[in-house]
Amino acid sequence: MFQRLRSIWPWKAEAARKRILEGDAPRGMRVRGLLDFSREPIESLPENLQAETIRDRLRQIPSGLSCEQLILRRSAIEELPGDLHVTELLDAGDCRNLKEMPAICVDRLQLDGCVRLTSLSEGLVAKSVDLTGCYRLEELPAGFGATTRSL
Repeated sequence: MFQRLRSIWPWKAEAARKRILEGDAPRGMRVRGLLDFSREPIESLPENLQAETIRDRLRQIPSGLSCEQLILRRSAIEELPGDLHVTELLDAGDCRNLKEMPAICVDRLQLDGCVRLTSLSEGLVAKSVDLTGCYRLEELPAGFGATTRSL
């Protein structure tokens, strides 16, 4: 019973980071602050994780991830899950293995240097998008840019 209640209460970033590194993080963990895994390699994040800001270099994002800012810059990520929810910033700059971008709604989308990116999904919405160096991206989906202020 207490384990279930712990997964509902917000965790402080450092305590959550420690539990995740130990491989003992509950599913649905809610975290305040910056979860920074840019220096330690981790196998995975818990499913349905909710956080303010996450910085990591994972190869795979868990299902149900929800955050305000997701910073994946220079990670080996190949794909992002369709149920990813990021509100403010998704920075996947220089993710050289990323091939597709799912339909998400985010304020700022950084995809600069994603040299293998071939497509953006229908329904992708972003106020600001950086596609500098996305040489394999040949076309934008229909309706893309209707709400974009900066491309």
